[in-house]
Amino acid sequence: MAVSPNNPTGAFLSADDLEFLLSHGVPLVLDEVFAAYDLRREQCSALQHTQSPSGLLFAFGGLSKAAALPQLKLSWMAVSGAENLVQRALGQLDLITDTYLSVNDLTQQGLPALLTAAEERRGLLFERLQQNRGTLAELLRSAPEISALPTEGGWCQVLRLPNVLSEQEWVLGFLKSGVLVQPGWFYDFPDEAWVIVSLLTEPRIFSEGLRRIVQSLTAALSVPSAHRVSD
Repeated sequence: MAVSPNNPTGAFLSADDLEFLLSHGVPLVLDEVFAAYDLRREQCSALQHTQSPSGLLFAFGGLSKAAALPQLKLSWMAVSGAENLVQRALGQLDLITDTYLSVNDLTQQGLPALLTAAEERRGLLFERLQQNRGTLAELLRSAPEISALPTEGGWCQVLRLPNVLSEQEWVLGFLKSGVLVQPGWFYDFPDEAWVIVSLLTEPRIFSEGLRRIVQSLTAALSVPSAHRVSD
């Protein structure tokens, strides 16, 4: 199982990555709910899913990300690979989806209109993601103590902070200043200190939040190490 682009790092699987995973001879389940938000592009990508000519690949998408409508749950999958494996899988999936995963009636009835509106909604969301990335780039020029993990897609940005405080101390300190971030240990990052910020945030609030993060960092770095204490 894999997520492409990954949450929260935003890394896409490369063609070599995909080939390597499929070479093990087991089905690959690929979550691509953020795939349309490829931040390496100038515009939002079309809704499409990875295809494989061999093996068995299940690529997933969903309305909550494709149309930015998290309360209207509807998901889908694209199945590709060796023809005999695909046909067998589709036959089994017919029974599973009819039995366990029925879509609510409201979403079914509104689906044509939702899909029509989805492209515009993705475009507006993509503009916000890129605007906030630009704001972040300006921040990094003025705060070299903070570094950003390269991000290819998705809605999040991972930041590396100086290891003068624990991750927990950084996060709680930001919270006291009115800024909510996620710690790296939410996602099993192997070391410290990492935090994750949301690129979905309204741009004015995002900019102010970054300003407060920099203020907190500057204050922490100005305190001699012997005087730093944990809460």
